[in-house]
Amino acid sequence: MGLDCANGVSQVAALFALNDLINLYNEEWRGNRLKIVVLSGYFLAATTQGIVVRSDLGFNSAIISILYGIAAFAWIISGFCLIYKS
Repeated sequence: MGLDCANGVSQVAALFALNDLINLYNEEWRGNRLKIVVLSGYFLAATTQGIVVRSDLGFNSAIISILYGIAAFAWIISGFCLIYKS
């Protein structure tokens, strides 16, 4: 349990570091859509890696499929919100 918590904390810290690196590298990316895709893609990959390693699941399990389905739905909703925000 302790290692799982440490892994989660380190992944969140890496996500914030990636956000700071993107902001430092290019000021134009602060509110860019590509930044949202890169950060959420990294978070999805880290979560998938944690589930596969910790639970000894295959990549074709239902849990991974549900996780990717939720991520796709969230990307679609955030895309519509970014396009049609007023």
